[in-house]
Amino acid sequence: MKDNELSFPDSFDGFSRTEYLSVFIALIYAFSVAEVLVGWSKMLRSRKKIVFSTDHFIFTVSLLLVLILNWYVLWTRVGILTKGFGYFLISFIPVIILYFWSLYVFPDFDEEKDLKKYTDENYNTILLFWATFLIVNIAVAIYLGEIQLTDISVIARSIAIISILVVIIFNLKKFRRVALLINFLVLLSAIVFYSVTH
Repeated sequence: MKDNELSFPDSFDGFSRTEYLSVFIALIYAFSVAEVLVGWSKMLRSRKKIVFSTDHFIFTVSLLLVLILNWYVLWTRVGILTKGFGYFLISFIPVIILYFWSLYVFPDFDEEKDLKKYTDENYNTILLFWATFLIVNIAVAIYLGEIQLTDISVIARSIAIISILVVIIFNLKKFRRVALLINFLVLLSAIVFYSVTH
């Protein structure tokens, strides 16, 4: 090794580099889950003042399930965190999308009490967060060799992405709920798949 090269030890006082890097990603997941749980708690505390929305509920349940599923699947990616900063960033990008999605899915309850109105006004953006996450997560998984482009999971997620993009691009308000349900069903199928195979 040259004198001017930076060298990272594999461990420091019994704390491995993988553990160190995974803690940072775990914190972002924790903040995301906390946003969902805080949003639900605000809804429950203000239940007499809030106009509820079935679609909003499906969005928030879906987001929590996506967070849980991806935290579970992240275990397979922990090993790449120490391969270099680029790999760390690749693992970090999907988590950041989930965090911003968790911030956006709930309104500011001090100003907005009508979840139907909030969801209707922000439907496409919330769907776009979901599509962006799916696209990035597929790209990362393919790049890391976790899946192939022809895997059934990629095909199912691609159908979900296409349903979202068609609704957004052509402004098909009548079909937004169809896109939401397609994505929810793809998510449930992924949960069943991982429950059975892993």
